[in-house]
Amino acid sequence: MWEPGVIVSLVVGVVAIVGQIISITVFVVKLGGKIDLNNSTLIGKINVMDQRVQNVEASIVDLKNTDRRLSLVEDRQAALSTRQGNMEQDNLLIREDLGKLHQGLDRHGAVMRQFNDTQFSK
Repeated sequence: MWEPGVIVSLVVGVVAIVGQIISITVFVVKLGGKIDLNNSTLIGKINVMDQRVQNVEASIVDLKNTDRRLSLVEDRQAALSTRQGNMEQDNLLIREDLGKLHQGLDRHGAVMRQFNDTQFSK
């Protein structure tokens, strides 16, 4: 019923079709692996970029905290400078008062000497 040439042709055709199916399957599997690998690589790169962004955000927070601390230090330095200026002004006023007190004591000593001189000369 079937001639041997037809059967051989059918077998060769089936083998060729099966070979093509196998090669397509291997191609799809390899392509899927490459896509998976590329996807994994891309996800890894995204994770690295995300980590770098988090590091930059942490650095920004640290810089803001450092800036706040620096502002506090500058405020304290300004307050200390004001206090030092006030103390220097107080010292000048005290020296001025001491100078007046010495002048008053000198005058009092001179008056007391005059009083003693006048009392003893009588």
